[in-house]
Amino acid sequence: MGNRHDHLVAAIVDVSHRLAARGWVANHDGNVSARLDDQLLATPTALAKADVTPELILTLDGQGRKVAGIGKPFSEIQLHLAAYTSRPETQAVVHAHPPMATARGLCGGDLAVFLPEAIVSIGRTIPVVPYAMPGSTEGVTALSEGLRRSDVVMLAGNGALAVGRDVMEAYLRLELL
Repeated sequence: MGNRHDHLVAAIVDVSHRLAARGWVANHDGNVSARLDDQLLATPTALAKADVTPELILTLDGQGRKVAGIGKPFSEIQLHLAAYTSRPETQAVVHAHPPMATARGLCGGDLAVFLPEAIVSIGRTIPVVPYAMPGSTEGVTALSEGLRRSDVVMLAGNGALAVGRDVMEAYLRLELL
């Protein structure tokens, strides 16, 4: 019988591999995290998502500092922390660069959703968060505002980010985008 930690690690590894297989992450782009009590489990920086294995998943404290694991936290951990803070029900965050969503995000302006299935899963509008340098206060504030309106946002110049009650829900919301 498994435990919640092992289940979350397996889900992070699975979603990391799915992101790579779909071509939504290049080089070591993108990141995945999940809440485990007052800590986070997360993919490390500088690692292709196709190469993520269970033993490489990091444990981070509530401020994004490494508690355990191999490697270092990714530079955009502040975006994940902002998602967990602005949406307390959030249990997982997936950030990737799906080509169509990344391109659409560069155009600016929110995206109206017309498919009934998508409206049920992610809402009537997908916000585009304005460009900001990774980790900047402006970027964190803008992301928080976008996530108050939707479970998935496009980040101008930085792909898309989705939240969910678990890792797979966040991934599926990104897939639906």
